[in-house]
Amino acid sequence: MLTSYLHDLLDWTQLKRGKFSKNITQFNLQELFSDIIEMMRFKAELKDIYCKLEVEDDLPYLVNGDQQRLM
Repeated sequence: MLTSYLHDLLDWTQLKRGKFSKNITQFNLQELFSDIIEMMRFKAELKDIYCKLEVEDDLPYLVNGDQQRLM
């Protein structure tokens, strides 16, 4: 969690200085969501919370964007 805040702070300072860069690539959106759920699952199960990913049929398979910024 702390690393997420640090990354956000670094992004903000780069944005303010005009040196913010994006890494635009094509990636599998469903796979990204699955990875995020897997990362959260352990902590959720410790609190008796069930994590489930439901994907709509029309969700794009591949998208272009900065995958690290979505996480």
